[in-house]
Amino acid sequence: SRYPQTELEEYVNAEFPSQFELIFRSVNPQGIFIHISSISVVVNSLQDHYTLTKRRAEKNLLGSKAIIIRPSLIWSWEGKGDAERLEKHIAHKLVTVMLYPGNLHLPVLVSDLAQTIVDLIQDNNRQKVFNIVGDTSCRVWNLAKHISRQYNTFLIPLPTLPDWFFL
Repeated sequence: SRYPQTELEEYVNAEFPSQFELIFRSVNPQGIFIHISSISVVVNSLQDHYTLTKRRAEKNLLGSKAIIIRPSLIWSWEGKGDAERLEKHIAHKLVTVMLYPGNLHLPVLVSDLAQTIVDLIQDNNRQKVFNIVGDTSCRVWNLAKHISRQYNTFLIPLPTLPDWFFL
């Protein structure tokens, strides 16, 4: 769950992966169990509920044979992954106001992430944790502009506030 609010959502994010890994391992001792986490867990200053549950899931998987994959922003020009939420926000409005330029990301294309997972399985790599980021920095603003052109909507840039504003 991207925004875990209930006990069940928190359980699924934080506790279920390690419990499922135990069941998986009992049925398939030689199988490869892959847990998709988030690159945000390596940023100690991030203390949002989602990141905290992902950290707990990783901690619960310590000592297991699980492979942990931490992708950054999952990106697709076709509106999949994280782009899908942005598309839903922009597609049904004539005008959208959005912060510009926004955070800089190293997005991972959905197809590249899938291929990386396949490669890891085939390589039988012994490493346990993989941080996966894209090779080209981009802003969410660029994706938003692309989506707004697809739907003939108008995107209004709202300048970002300087850091001192939040002090």
